[in-house]
Amino acid sequence: MPENLLRMYVRFSAPMGQQGGRDHIMFVDDSGREVPDVVVPLDTDLWNAERTRYTVILDPGRVKREILPNRDMGRALHDGTGITIVVKPDWRDAHGLPLTREYRRRYRIGPAEQRALSTMEWHVTPPGAGTRDALTVAFPKPLDSGLLQRSLSVGRGNSNIPGEVRLGSGETQWQFFPQSEWERGPYTLTVQPILEDLAGNRIGRAFEVLSRGDAVPSESAVPVLVPFIVK
Repeated sequence: MPENLLRMYVRFSAPMGQQGGRDHIMFVDDSGREVPDVVVPLDTDLWNAERTRYTVILDPGRVKREILPNRDMGRALHDGTGITIVVKPDWRDAHGLPLTREYRRRYRIGPAEQRALSTMEWHVTPPGAGTRDALTVAFPKPLDSGLLQRSLSVGRGNSNIPGEVRLGSGETQWQFFPQSEWERGPYTLTVQPILEDLAGNRIGRAFEVLSRGDAVPSESAVPVLVPFIVK
C-alpha cells in the first residue's frame, strides 16, 4: 500500500452489529508498537447496507502535506516499512457475539502515489460479438475496490447494458459480463468522477494539491466516456 493511503475496507463473513471499528482496529508497526492517530475520528460509521463491509478512513490531515496535522505528526505510514492491521476479537456481530479470533494482516508500505488517474493508461479488451465473454479493463495501479464496483458502467447508444461486475488481480482489473450476447458495433464505458485510487487521486486531479496555483484541472462532475468496439 502507498504511504499516503486514504481508505481501506474490512470485510466480514456475516453481518456485524451497530458498533463501529474505532475501538476495534489497530495499526501496529514492525517493532510491535501501536501507531497512534491513524484513523480519522468520525461521528458516524461507514458500513455497507448488509453491514458486512466496514470502511476505514485514514486521517487525510496527516496524509496531505503542508497542513497542520501533517506538519505536527507527519504521515502515519512510511515508505520502506511494514504495518500490521489488527482487528480485535471483541468486535461483536449482529447477534452480539464476538469474533472467533483476532485477525492480523501485514502490509508492506511503498512510496506515495501522487499522480492523477488517466483513462489513457487503461487497457480495454473488448469481447467478441455473439458471445457473453467479459469486457476487461486493466489498470496500471490498484483502484479503490468499493468505488470501482459502482463507478463504471457499459452502454450502447443511450441505454446501459445490464450485467455482472467482477474485480480481479488486486483491484487492477475490472470485468463486465453482460446478461445478453454482445452485438457488433460501438459501445461506451462510462467512468463516474467519484472513482479514486488508494490515495484519493481521481481522473485528471491528484489528491495532493498544495495550492490554487498548481497546474491541476478542477474536479469535474462530468463522467468520462471511453469508447470501444465489439467485432
